[in-house]
Amino acid sequence: GKIGDWHAHKLSASLAAEFIKAGVHCVIGAGWAVADKPAKLFAKSIYRSMLSGENFGAAVTGARQAVYSAYKDTNTWAAFQCYGNPGYVMVKRSTGVSTRHTTEFFHLSELLCALDNFRSDLRGIGSGSRKRRIVDNAEALYKRTQSILDENAVPWGDRGDVLTHMAAIYCGANEGAKADAYLKRAAEADRSAVTHENLMMIANYQARRAEARYSAELEASGGKSLKGIELKKHKAELARHRSDLDDVVDILGKYAELHHDANTLDIVASGYKLQAIINTGRTRKSGIRKMADIYYAAATLKRADAYYPGTNAMLGYVLLKKSPSQFESTAHKQRVLELRDIINRSLEAQTGDNFWSINSDFDAEVVFALNDGQFDEAFAKKIAQQILDAAEHHSTVGELDSVTKQFRFIESMSSDETVCNAARVVVDTLSIH
Repeated sequence: GKIGDWHAHKLSASLAAEFIKAGVHCVIGAGWAVADKPAKLFAKSIYRSMLSGENFGAAVTGARQAVYSAYKDTNTWAAFQCYGNPGYVMVKRSTGVSTRHTTEFFHLSELLCALDNFRSDLRGIGSGSRKRRIVDNAEALYKRTQSILDENAVPWGDRGDVLTHMAAIYCGANEGAKADAYLKRAAEADRSAVTHENLMMIANYQARRAEARYSAELEASGGKSLKGIELKKHKAELARHRSDLDDVVDILGKYAELHHDANTLDIVASGYKLQAIINTGRTRKSGIRKMADIYYAAATLKRADAYYPGTNAMLGYVLLKKSPSQFESTAHKQRVLELRDIINRSLEAQTGDNFWSINSDFDAEVVFALNDGQFDEAFAKKIAQQILDAAEHHSTVGELDSVTKQFRFIESMSSDETVCNAARVVVDTLSIH
C-alpha cells in the first residue's frame, strides 16, 4: 500500500502472529515512535527480569511500571505491544532447568497461544522423554483451564477452540487415541471459534493416520496365507481404512472450495497423495493426477516457498508419464516446464539454513533427474549421501523419516524399474541411519 496507509501497530501484530506460528514464544513490537531513554529502560527491565527467572507476563508488567515511574511525561511505557505466552520463562543454561512459575491467564487468547507454543515445540522431534514432557505439560495446563469460565460461563476447557488445540497437540505427538477423544469432544462443543488452520491440520492428520493404519494392516498380513474368517476380516479392515481416508479427503476437498489459499491446497493435495499410496491401477493414477494438479495450483499462488508444492506437482506429472520421454498430455509437459522455472526462482530467493531449506535443493535435484531420465543408482547414492551429510548437523529423526517416505512414494508409484531400484537405494541408505 501507500506510505500514508502504513500503521506500526498493524505491522507489529502481523509480524508477531507469523513469528509465533513459526515457534517463537514471545514477541515485542512498538505501536508508535518511542523516546530513546524510556525505550532503553523498558528493554533493560525486560531482560533483567527474564534472565532472573521471571515469566514474560510479569517481566512486561514490571517494565511498564518502571518506565511509567521514571518518565511520566512520555507514553512510551504503553507503546510496546507484547504477544505470546505470558507464562514463558527462559531456561537457565547453566543448569538446563527451567524455573517456570504457575501460569495465570487473563484472556482466552493467552491460553490458545500457550497451547500453540506446545504444538510448535513438538515439531520435528522424535519419540522420547522430551516429547513426553511437552505433552504432559500441555495436559497439566489444560486441566487448570476447567476452573476458568468464559463470558457464557463455559469452562475454557470445554470450548471447541481449546479442545481442538489439544487435539492438535496430540496429533503432533502422534497419539491417535487421545487426539480422537479431544476431537470427539470438540465436535460436540461450539466450534465457531475454531480456526480454519487447526481444522485443516487435524484433517491432514486424520488422513495420514488412516493411511498408516491401512499400511500397518497390509504389513501385518505380509507373507501370511489368510483363509476364511481371517481373510474376510483382513479385507474388511483394509476397506474400512480406505473408506476413512476417502471421507477425510472429501472433507479436505470441501475446505479447498471455501479457502482457495496455497496452504489449504497443499494439505488437500497431500490427501490425494495418500489415496494414491493405498490404491492401484486407475484409482492410483487418478490420485496422482489430482495431487499434481492441486500442488500445481498451490505453486502458482505461492511466492517464497513455491518450491514445496512445485516439486510435488512436478513429481506427480513425471510419475504419470507414459514413457520416459512421453507425458500423459501436452498440458502436463507445459506445466513441468513452468514448474521448473517456479522451483528455480523460489530456491534462488531462499535464505534459510535449516534442514528443510537445504533439503529443498535435493528435492529439486531429484525431480529434475526423474524428468531428465537421470535418476539411476549412481545418482541415488550421491543424493542419499548429501541428505545424510545435511541431516547430521541440521535434522531430527522425524525430519529424516519424512524425507525417506518421499523416496518410498517414488519407489511404489513409478512404473520404471530403474527408478524403483534407485529409490530403494536411497530408502535403504537413509533407513540405516
